[in-house]
Amino acid sequence: MQYLIDLGGRHRQSGAATVFRFCVGPAGYNTRPDDDVPNVHYQPRINSTGDYRRALFGGQGRTTGAAEVDRGEILLNNSDGGLDRLLEYAFDGYDLTIWSLPNARARFGTRQAVFRGTVEQVDVTWEEIRLRIRTRLAILDKPIQEAVYAGTTIAGGMIEAEGDENLKDAPRAILYGAPKLVAPVLVNRFDQVYGVGHKLSAVRTVRDAGEPLTATGQDYPTLAALLASTIAGGFYATCLALGLIRLGPETTQGTITVEAVEGAAPADRTAGKVVRRILMERAGLVPGVDFLDSDIAALDAANSAEVQFWPGASSVNMLAAISAILDSIGASISPDRLGVFRLVRFDAPKGEPKRTFTHVEIVEANGTGIQRLATGDSGGGLPAKSITVQHSLNHAVMAEDSLSGSTRETNPDFVAFVTKEWRQEEVKDDATAELHKLAPKLSFQTLLVDKAAAKAEATRRMALYGRQRDRYDVPVPSRYAGDLDLGDVVRLRLPRFGMDDGKLFTIVGMREDLGDGVTTLDLWG
Repeated sequence: MQYLIDLGGRHRQSGAATVFRFCVGPAGYNTRPDDDVPNVHYQPRINSTGDYRRALFGGQGRTTGAAEVDRGEILLNNSDGGLDRLLEYAFDGYDLTIWSLPNARARFGTRQAVFRGTVEQVDVTWEEIRLRIRTRLAILDKPIQEAVYAGTTIAGGMIEAEGDENLKDAPRAILYGAPKLVAPVLVNRFDQVYGVGHKLSAVRTVRDAGEPLTATGQDYPTLAALLASTIAGGFYATCLALGLIRLGPETTQGTITVEAVEGAAPADRTAGKVVRRILMERAGLVPGVDFLDSDIAALDAANSAEVQFWPGASSVNMLAAISAILDSIGASISPDRLGVFRLVRFDAPKGEPKRTFTHVEIVEANGTGIQRLATGDSGGGLPAKSITVQHSLNHAVMAEDSLSGSTRETNPDFVAFVTKEWRQEEVKDDATAELHKLAPKLSFQTLLVDKAAAKAEATRRMALYGRQRDRYDVPVPSRYAGDLDLGDVVRLRLPRFGMDDGKLFTIVGMREDLGDGVTTLDLWG
């Protein structure tokens, strides 16, 4: 096969954007005048097209947890110094695409994308160029909130809410979904202004040492209007557009806690919808270009439960946040071969497989071929005897003796909630516990906020992990895997391991060795 590389960069001095083009082989490759990219030359510079991997959940063989930015490298020939000029360009964070063609004479229009990602670094040496590449997940590998407090609100009468010097450079509060309880950030102690989130749809309750405060019923459009308002003691007002509340004078007797929501309705606070807003608002991604609204709709159809996300004034990685939200319903985010982010819930393989592999298609290299492995999940694939799903995270845990006396006496439900960080739902399988003496107990932390939703997710995961699961590494010629991607279902039909009639598997990882023309599929089923 012929491989082509498009490497984007920008000149350090002039700022001019450039695409460098390279290919395998001694003669180079030229596009034709009528191609969609006409009359361009691909230099024959590729020594190695690289060895890189992608996975649904980051770790090898894993079916849950945080996504990770996968890495690889490409080697270019620079023995004649012809690529020394790459030193004049910035490549970090710019796009890189690897294309495949059936052969060096194939038309450019027949190319297929093998990989689209970004460049982390370019190392220029005497003999070769090393392109360190990353999947497109790298663009999410940054703080979810880059705006910070100035720490300049150091006196009364200032029309600002930036916190004092102790809050300087701390991330500004953001809130997504429907957190049960948060401890808001004091951003103007002189005027009793607290930051709850970046914007809010509603504030449901505000409490002082557990004692409910009374809403004035007024929502102010600006900080200036909020500060100019008159609020009696024991009352609070809001500025929903900025995610702020303001208390009346001499109100605070203890810890202030808030229950607030972002998203106009429960249907807007699902894992899919919350992640959609994060991708658009925080990463600047475009639906239909960078991710698919059809994936969001499919996630909502699979699980429409409300979720929450609230990091307070702490710095949180965007990819970690998105992973935690999606993992709450068993879903993941990963780029496909075209670099489009796919958001898919992980389920047991079912339906019509995209391809069937037999011993004929499996590569035997250096005496090894298909490998049977333990899964990358807790328990290594053994059936679980119980599944516990933690839910309704409390971000404002308080000791009982820090609550007001009337709260302790009259509101036992709130006392029970506020004194614990998590609630949990458990599903057991006594038959599995009896048969498998080492059957694990699996526990999952989620950002679900409803007991019934947590119970349903625990039941679903028991069906997923409550039976023996197998994992195989299956190397196949890359030409057989060109249209396969993460999450696709394939069938293995082999005269071993009880697969004479075939068994379905989900692709949870792919490792591409384009130099040898081998794609190794990480299969789970």
